[in-house]
Amino acid sequence: MKTYGYDYVFALTVDMVNAILNSNLKNVDQSIDYSAVDPDSGSTITLNAQLAPWQMVGGQNSLINLNIPIAQGSLSMAGGAITGTYDLGGVTPEMQITLGWVGTGDQAVARGSGDETHLTFNPDPSSDQNNPGYVATLQVHDPEGRLDAMATGILSEFMTEALFANRDKVAYIFATVNPAPADLASWLSPGEWQYFVSQGSDGTGVLCFLCMLTDGAAFPSQPSFDPSALQPAANSVVLISQPAFFENVVLPAVQSTFPSGKFQLTSADDRASIASAGDFDVSTVTVDSYTLSPSPSGDGLATSSSGGGPLTFLFGLADLPDAGYTWSLTTVNPLSYDGTDITFAVDPHPTEQQDSTIPWYDWVLLVVLGITDAAGLADAIYECVEKYGDQAQNVGMSTIDNDLQAATGGAVMNLGQVIAWTENGQNLTPSAVGMSESVFIAGNLTISST
Repeated sequence: MKTYGYDYVFALTVDMVNAILNSNLKNVDQSIDYSAVDPDSGSTITLNAQLAPWQMVGGQNSLINLNIPIAQGSLSMAGGAITGTYDLGGVTPEMQITLGWVGTGDQAVARGSGDETHLTFNPDPSSDQNNPGYVATLQVHDPEGRLDAMATGILSEFMTEALFANRDKVAYIFATVNPAPADLASWLSPGEWQYFVSQGSDGTGVLCFLCMLTDGAAFPSQPSFDPSALQPAANSVVLISQPAFFENVVLPAVQSTFPSGKFQLTSADDRASIASAGDFDVSTVTVDSYTLSPSPSGDGLATSSSGGGPLTFLFGLADLPDAGYTWSLTTVNPLSYDGTDITFAVDPHPTEQQDSTIPWYDWVLLVVLGITDAAGLADAIYECVEKYGDQAQNVGMSTIDNDLQAATGGAVMNLGQVIAWTENGQNLTPSAVGMSESVFIAGNLTISST
């Protein structure tokens, strides 16, 4: 599941967006009253309508297709070449709109940052589809046949102007960014953000919140959403990019586990890995190379380390002039989820290899330690490397687990707090949590009833 260069993604299905719209708007008085002269006919056009809760029906990129049902209302033409009065009850104009991010002022922007936290529909007369506030009529749905062709054309033409003239009544906040989520680590605070309309792999419409966690970070050239991120029977998904996860959780944990080592993070194309920069010592073992990356199956972490050196260092003997050893250790640590926390399991069967080179004349010194044959030497080396492996797994993975739990406030569902989809309160109940390139939390968002 890719994040396509974004650090944080929160996506909702259109069905969930519509449930939120219905909950937020069902008790709101949204009425429009508009009158203007049609320049072609000279008739005065009067539009009065009481709007029902809106419904999102599609869209692409920043354009949202929105049904705006008319619960009751009328359209009349008088005083010119065209005349008539029409009942608008049950008629639904389908509009295409572009939202914008609004802060303390009233200026809407395509990308938000700082106090520009409200994703708002506020009609604007601009004809530029990319301009926040853009609105146009796509078609008029008239299932009861209340309108003739002329009335349909007039409503299509004047609905946009009516919304703009009544923008104080119909302006609506779709979502609000939380710039400092209370239960999350500071690195999970959003820096810049935008919205995006996409589709899931089954064609389900999706409204996405795309975020960079660092203010001023370069946005991807094209907004995108990975349709495979939507899980069956889930209405929402949160994605944390692998580079962001490695930089803020995994790398600090590795550095804490091996304080004498130096480590570098490399990331490209939504993937990340960590490697040692130079050797470091863990007790009597010298580590020449250490890497941590996603596991081959992509659902956890994997480590690979190797080292070696003179046996004088390993056993503390003063004189083993030509004796040396080498070793390597690999682990696979799958991610698991217990209903609250994410953890990375210790590999019960790590792969360890070791070899030694020792001249016959150095065996005399090893006999002093009770090592009398190659098997005994191998066991001694294995024991030393195993102590390193225990620290790499028991301490290293535990530190990653603890850092992740601290970052999420002890519950991964808190990752849904970065954006509020309703002012009435919401709760994200995870149904699937894992790592597939990004760390993902799929589940069902529920909203508090009013």
